Amino acid sequence: MHHARPTCPGRISQLLLCILWATGLNSGFAETPHPIVKVIEGGESKTLSEECLTTIVGPGLNQPDAYCGYGGCVGCVSPIRLKSGERLVGFSAGYWHGYPPTPLRYSSATIAEYLKIGLLADVVSPTGGRAMVVRSHDEGKTWSKPTLVLETPDDD
Repeated sequence: MHHARPTCPGRISQLLLCILWATGLNSGFAETPHPIVKVIEGGESKTLSEECLTTIVGPGLNQPDAYCGYGGCVGCVSPIRLKSGERLVGFSAGYWHGYPPTPLRYSSATIAEYLKIGLLADVVSPTGGRAMVVRSHDEGKTWSKPTLVLETPDDD
């Protein structure tokens, strides 16, 4: 199911700076990526940033399917646009601000502090959080249902 969102015409093409990361594919992955700055003609966007902000995944909207350890929290969003024009937004999903696997492997003092600031008690989350992604093929007007990218035994 796709979810509609407001459009911001030209917001990508009118950006002043576009940061691209060199991946070092020719020399393997041993090198640290270096930023390449490309100036886009046209200057600043005429569209206010507030007009471009929207929720594409979150509580009550396009949520991931339920899984053991998902409590409705999504975060650490990483949006990208591929050369094909497809948009991807990667994010983590879990039960709180952080999603470590349970039982928690912290000291009892650390757990007590986390509980004091809102950690949910008695969460069953054997693998912690998941890395997920949503996709758009129409310039961000609609978005796919979240799909799993990675789930390992120790919080992705």
